[in-house]
Amino acid sequence: MRVLLVDDHQLFRAALQQLLNAQGLTTETGTGRDDIPALAAAFQPDLVLLDLKMPGQDGLSVLEQLHRRFPELPVIMLTGSEEERDLFDCLRAGAQGYLLKDNDPEYLLSALQQATNGKITVAPQLTDTLARALGQQPHERAAAEAPPDPFAALT
Repeated sequence: MRVLLVDDHQLFRAALQQLLNAQGLTTETGTGRDDIPALAAAFQPDLVLLDLKMPGQDGLSVLEQLHRRFPELPVIMLTGSEEERDLFDCLRAGAQGYLLKDNDPEYLLSALQQATNGKITVAPQLTDTLARALGQQPHERAAAEAPPDPFAALT
């Protein structure tokens, strides 16, 4: 499997690249300052692991660029953000998964395999967030996302 790693932290990139290479995967790396679609075109990965928050360009805009140019290429967000909004924004933009940087390596490797088989992968810590959001009715979600009414206490 060929994996493109995109993250702004050099030490994290190097460690993750070493982990994946030790498992027999071929890797290439980039940062938010690189032209990621061009890098993907040259490397032709089977999957992209993409950080969400990077200087240069954020992961969500890179995800959207990759999805437009390579609609069949699985992109998994690999981030430190457990924010519900980040999770939903990425999944809506076409991410094949949303994993956290503190997941254990075995889970990450399993998730990569699942994603290349067409499955959506989400960090176990975030499954409750997804379940709660899916269990709410549309009007409940809108009410939960709406700012409080400053006039509600007035008579």
